[in-house]
Amino acid sequence: GSVGSEAEARALLDKTSDKAANLLASASPFTERFAKGGTTYVRARFSGFPSQTHAAKTCAALKKRSIACYAVQQ
Repeated sequence: GSVGSEAEARALLDKTSDKAANLLASASPFTERFAKGGTTYVRARFSGFPSQTHAAKTCAALKKRSIACYAVQQ
């Protein structure tokens, strides 16, 4: 997710990790700043999935738990 501060992004990562620890056990949480329309946002992300397919399956499982996500490849 994208939020307005580093603290909010870290809280979102912690909350998601707590709700889905088994799904995200091997993932690494991180934050990423970006600007849009003159406003700076902070993305809360997880990385370290062994493949794009694994990331997509994890995202689908998170959505079943009512946790919004989308898988991107970088």
